[in-house]
Amino acid sequence: METSEMKKLLEEAQKQLKSIVIVEDKEFLLALINGNIEKKEHKQKHDRMLELMKKIEKL
Repeated sequence: METSEMKKLLEEAQKQLKSIVIVEDKEFLLALINGNIEKKEHKQKHDRMLELMKKIEKL
């Protein structure tokens, strides 16, 4: 496989990863949508989510 092909596949994978959201905590999702991240556990999840997004962008 050529480097350019691999690069295209990687870019496509990145786009798909960014569009995949797995929600186990509906209350957290509502807090995210409403911009109301006050609970400590919600703040921790939000921080973790941002960390993961940064790691994905670096790929």
